[in-house]
Amino acid sequence: ERMVAAIEDLGADLGSKDTLVLVSHGAAITCAIMGLLGQDPANWRGMGGLQNVHWSVVGRNTAKDASPGWRLEEHNVGLSALHGSQTWANGITN
Repeated sequence: ERMVAAIEDLGADLGSKDTLVLVSHGAAITCAIMGLLGQDPANWRGMGGLQNVHWSVVGRNTAKDASPGWRLEEHNVGLSALHGSQTWANGITN
């Protein structure tokens, strides 16, 4: 709830071309995303957590009176898509 409130507060004045970057623990980010999507993180297991050095992208729903007010655009995105899923676990050599 605190992260959702912080995101709503920090994102309130963002323009359509602005970006807000938040850095936190993967579990906290996943719970915040679920809250933004109107899901109860304590009871909903439909979204996996973030791997190390990965990110998610959420955007505001632009339709009038959209509910929830946010949409998930990307989740658990990282360089593993380019280098394989164990890259960060094993360390990058080049």
